[in-house]
Amino acid sequence: MGNFEEINKRAQKNTGRIQEEQPDFMRAFKKLQQEGYKANALDEKTKEYVALTYAIADKCEGCIGNHVKNLLNLVQRVKKSVISLR
Repeated sequence: MGNFEEINKRAQKNTGRIQEEQPDFMRAFKKLQQEGYKANALDEKTKEYVALTYAIADKCEGCIGNHVKNLLNLVQRVKKSVISLR
């Protein structure tokens, strides 16, 4: 397993290739993803943890990297919000 940034770059490259080769599949996948992230009973962080859990269970390095990146971005947004409240 490579480092986090290498995994994400490789995953993004693979996603781009799949988008070119299977555009209908990727549109359907994107729609599914958008449905899963709509506002409802679960907050955004919880949804990312659930997605990360599935990614780990699937042993999908690119998926793991993507969801870890999303969680880190969420943490940064929360930190900025807390700092701005001071």
